[in-house]
Amino acid sequence: MTVTATNVVRAVTQSLVVSVAPAAVAPTITSVATASGTVGQAFSHSLTASGTAPITWTASGLPAGLNLSGATITGTPTTAGSATVTVTARNGAGSATQALALTVRSATAAFSARINFQPIPAPAVAGWTVDGGEPYAARNALTYGWNVTVTGAARDRNAANSPDQRYDTLVHSQKGVDARWELAVPNGIYRCPMAPTGCASSPVMRRTSTRCSVSLLKGNWW
Repeated sequence: MTVTATNVVRAVTQSLVVSVAPAAVAPTITSVATASGTVGQAFSHSLTASGTAPITWTASGLPAGLNLSGATITGTPTTAGSATVTVTARNGAGSATQALALTVRSATAAFSARINFQPIPAPAVAGWTVDGGEPYAARNALTYGWNVTVTGAARDRNAANSPDQRYDTLVHSQKGVDARWELAVPNGIYRCPMAPTGCASSPVMRRTSTRCSVSLLKGNWW
């Protein structure tokens, strides 16, 4: 735009550039609402949120030995138990709060893992770790995942006859790819209940080194 100043002597004209910044967007927390760790072992859980940067985080109710550093809960838990941690994301446009269900296992307790296969944004089941089809890697105090990325094959069916969210969500194991899921476990003998679907499904449990793997000849499982 152009502005002009005029008096009895002369007129002066100048170009003025006006920039209109987009409206700030309040945070929406996108990280999963469950996490687990083990007494005496290093713990890390990343917090994520959409919205206009910068976003700052606070957390209350953390178990002993854990603290918040930036957008990551880290430390070494010292006491076994379950806690509900309130995490809050803030920016100039507002804030969002999430109740994070955090379980700390005893160091002497037998290894256990409860995995729910679901889309990552879907509501998490309390006490269950989310698998959304991501590749095999260390996350949520466990090491697990798929041989290929199958995030696009995760489903939340919202079926009226599902007993609860665990039975309502799934990850297709053969949606255009031959997918294999694995979980790293300590040496031992394990009971591995699962819920396959599809009348032709044939789940096969294998134990190789420190990994427990499941192959489905046909069908899906969750």
